[in-house]
Amino acid sequence: MPSLVWLITGSSSGLALCLSRAALAAGHKVIATSRCPERYSDLVAEIEESGDRIWKQLDVVGAQLEQEVEQCIEKFGRLDVVVNNAGTEGFSTVPGLSMYAASKFALEGASEALSAELAGFGIRVLIVEPGGMRTNFLDSGSVHNAGLSEPYRGGAVDKVMQAIIATHGTQMQDPVRTAKRIVEAVAGAGQGWPRDREKFLRLPVGQGKC
Repeated sequence: MPSLVWLITGSSSGLALCLSRAALAAGHKVIATSRCPERYSDLVAEIEESGDRIWKQLDVVGAQLEQEVEQCIEKFGRLDVVVNNAGTEGFSTVPGLSMYAASKFALEGASEALSAELAGFGIRVLIVEPGGMRTNFLDSGSVHNAGLSEPYRGGAVDKVMQAIIATHGTQMQDPVRTAKRIVEAVAGAGQGWPRDREKFLRLPVGQGKC
């Protein structure tokens, strides 16, 4: 299996951190990125312990994005895999997640169109659709502490929020196994992947699938 150069956004936590580790474990080169690397000095040290990996500052909505990506490319001279890490992809939704779902459904649509736009350049787009995983998604700063305004209390939104919070830390899906399966799907390693996997646009990974 050839060594690939991965650029992974949001590498400081969750699935993206697991992806960084999984790609390294599989022998690939990794450019892990986050907006504030100085906040995660222990993770930066872990990722940068050899010359085949670096951690770079990257703000995907910042004014210097193009220059920051160019700096990433300079390290290894190329990029083979770019992971746009954006949480749960748009597949279905529930009350209380309208804005969150809207952004993910939009990303699915953009990625589907991008797949056709880039096909002529030999660039493949793969939409990974993960389920709920045991990550820090519901830690401080998220829906766990947001609270509800009075009109929504006791209704459908309140019930959904309570159900989501109750699953924190006990979700069925393991992000480490999920990350490994994604790396296998992209690199063509592991057992059970069809030879024509390049034709697949979506990769559902969740309970019973990873």
